Amino acid sequence: MNKRLIFSLLAACCGLFLACEDPNGGGSTPPSSESLFDAWVLNEGSWGGNNASLSRLSTGDGTIENDYFARRNGKGLGDQAQDILAYGSKSYISVCESQTIWIIDNATGNALAQIATPDKPRYLVAHDGKVYASSYDRTVLRIDTATLAIDGTCALSGSQPEQLAVAGGTLYVANSWYTDADGTFFYDSTLSVIDLATFSETGKITVGLDPSRLAALDDSRLVVLCGNGYDVSNSAHLLTLGSNSLVELPIALVNMTVHRGDLYGYTSQYGDNQHQTNNFYRIDGVTLQATSLLSGYQSDLQDAYGIALDESGNLYILTSHYTGNSDILCFNADGVKRWKREAALFASKVVFY
Repeated sequence: MNKRLIFSLLAACCGLFLACEDPNGGGSTPPSSESLFDAWVLNEGSWGGNNASLSRLSTGDGTIENDYFARRNGKGLGDQAQDILAYGSKSYISVCESQTIWIIDNATGNALAQIATPDKPRYLVAHDGKVYASSYDRTVLRIDTATLAIDGTCALSGSQPEQLAVAGGTLYVANSWYTDADGTFFYDSTLSVIDLATFSETGKITVGLDPSRLAALDDSRLVVLCGNGYDVSNSAHLLTLGSNSLVELPIALVNMTVHRGDLYGYTSQYGDNQHQTNNFYRIDGVTLQATSLLSGYQSDLQDAYGIALDESGNLYILTSHYTGNSDILCFNADGVKRWKREAALFASKVVFY
């Protein structure tokens, strides 16, 4: 779970969640004869609820089958699913509070392996036949995609790590924050640099305070999102590797994805009712100029919790409203809404396979 949402949940005292109906085709829509399932939707579940789940999605017509992992495997994902990565014929799912990483077959959804981790696994990235997972014991775990087992661990000198990115054959990890015994937050401001050949930390790069989200714009540039919107203001930065020069981007994004060399993401502002108002943007990867997106759908896109684009340029926005199931809205490359579907609690990721 994103730590920004933890703050919001504590403030709203949301412990129980009630089901809600989606007026535009909610719940699990039955497969049609033309459905082609080609994506997973990761539903984090409620914090401590042991109800993380996986939905199967057809990006073509929006057909969705919720609770798919449990029906295929006779058990749920566990407590607090954090990230999902599709790589080759498999997908990898980190389940933070359950301290486990599932590996599933994309064709069937069947579990191929369940890896117990020494601490809470967070985010995932893949490179050259390996999958890397950040872990709250301040390490990065390396998973071999042939043996489906952890074959290496890299110790970090920073705080609790969050997102990872590979650029130019080197792994970078956002060192975000930690808490002391009294629960006080302390914030880091660095990225760890990991040499993949030796699988060891070789240095750190200073960025903004409280970096948590990280993505490679290309082989020589990283986008770093910093702050939490509470005691540390949100900011977005472009880091040029080699010179390690840092440029602040024009929009303080809180979540993002990279598609064909451009950056897509959204800002967030909380109101008195703890709901978010979100604005969506594309930032050109060359000029760094920002273009507003989806301005005509503002009322549909409150409480954004995830963003993704498929190879056709269709844009997927996931919204989570804290008191019920999540919505997935799909827009074509021209910004016109194609469909809206209901997923499960705290849908955060769409990955395509």
